[in-house]
Amino acid sequence: MSVGSTVKGNPGSHVKGVAPSSSSGFGVYPDPNLAVMVDDDFLVTTIVTGVAAPWTIGTSGAGAAVVMGGELDIPGICSLQTGTTATGRESIQTNVVGMTFGGISTLSFLTRLRFPTLSTVAETFTTRFGFSDNNAGAATDGAYFELESNGNPNYQCVTANAGVRTTVDSGVAAVAGQWDNLSISGTAAKGIKFRINGVVVATIASNIPNATARAFGCMYTIIKSVGTNVRQVDVDYAQVLATWAASSPRGSGNQFIGGVLS
Repeated sequence: MSVGSTVKGNPGSHVKGVAPSSSSGFGVYPDPNLAVMVDDDFLVTTIVTGVAAPWTIGTSGAGAAVVMGGELDIPGICSLQTGTTATGRESIQTNVVGMTFGGISTLSFLTRLRFPTLSTVAETFTTRFGFSDNNAGAATDGAYFELESNGNPNYQCVTANAGVRTTVDSGVAAVAGQWDNLSISGTAAKGIKFRINGVVVATIASNIPNATARAFGCMYTIIKSVGTNVRQVDVDYAQVLATWAASSPRGSGNQFIGGVLS
């Protein structure tokens, strides 16, 4: 499955010494010297947190919550709900100082989500998802999609470095109740590509965080600013992949064959 593909999952063998890429895709078990992958289908009754789990939950406001469920042909849905206050927010995030864009490694994010109800003047909210270091607002460092609360229905593509941001309008509007596939992938040297339903909608080469002090995590947030009715974003799955070229592995001396170290 290619990054940004509308088809979810591509189980199968992975050739030793070849890292997954935008052509070979996620959904495989890579050589750990060449790739690191987080893949969550949200098939648990409550989102898993803690030392051995990828996610931390950030909740603010009465009734804000993370609700786990599923639907016909969609096993595992993680719903982030704002609750019943005008400033309620909900988020899930990995370690917010766990990754950055490198010079030789490629960092990728892939997800599928929907908005049952879009933001309006009477019930206003903003969502951000992708790479970020802030669950309460716009990122200081990261690269993410944003659906704003200012009446623009289009997904915004954003990079942020030390609080300076570059924003590109994708030209693609979110539609209430519709599932969209979105991905972010790139390096500090080559720029960051944003895809929606398999189509590149933006390539950003500025304000890309690529230093240890500019680290971030994978994050989903929904933040209410007007109105007290519950609003939510539904997430089908989250995938994060960091890859290194076979000519520049991050480790040596370990071989990964058939899913086990040899």
